Amino acid sequence: MRPIVLLLLSAVLILASSAHAAVSDPNWTESVFSSDGSSHTGLAWAPDGSDRLFVIEKTGRVRVLTGALTAGAGTWSTFATMTPIHTGGESGLIGMAFDPNFAVNSFVYFFVTVSTSEQQIIRYDASGPVGTGRLVIRDQLPTTGGNHNGGGIGFAGDGKLYWSIGDLAANVGVNADLSSLAAKVGRANRDGTLPANNP
Repeated sequence: MRPIVLLLLSAVLILASSAHAAVSDPNWTESVFSSDGSSHTGLAWAPDGSDRLFVIEKTGRVRVLTGALTAGAGTWSTFATMTPIHTGGESGLIGMAFDPNFAVNSFVYFFVTVSTSEQQIIRYDASGPVGTGRLVIRDQLPTTGGNHNGGGIGFAGDGKLYWSIGDLAANVGVNADLSSLAAKVGRANRDGTLPANNP
């Protein structure tokens, strides 16, 4: 599946670079943003109307572009830097999600490979320009520090936090193997505790 995704992404990038059509929808605006060429692994607008674009980098840095929509150009700043961090293979800072109640509690969650044997989900308070209140809400998530670490993270309609972990490039935890959290989708409350109705 991965080669297909890469092929489709390549096709989209080729089309985007070869054709630049004017947008006819008056409710749509197009802007070009640039960073410093780091290995970006995700980006998302803060869902509180603050005009902050959060960008995560494999090496552990979380950057924020502020004012790009309202001011036109925007200003970059560093929100947080994950440490410790392991960046071999497909490891590093590889996932981000905003709390469903972000406009009130300002919580943002990150999926991070912290060593060759552990991944964590870390929560920050994003009420200011720099992340505060760093809290590891899930630890001991498996990895071998290489590939197929997963890192997808998000919230579902039930308000629970979900994340994915791959098979660690070694078929770990696959099929009916319940002895490992690898090759699974995890589910937790927003504070990291496990819901009583988890399977």
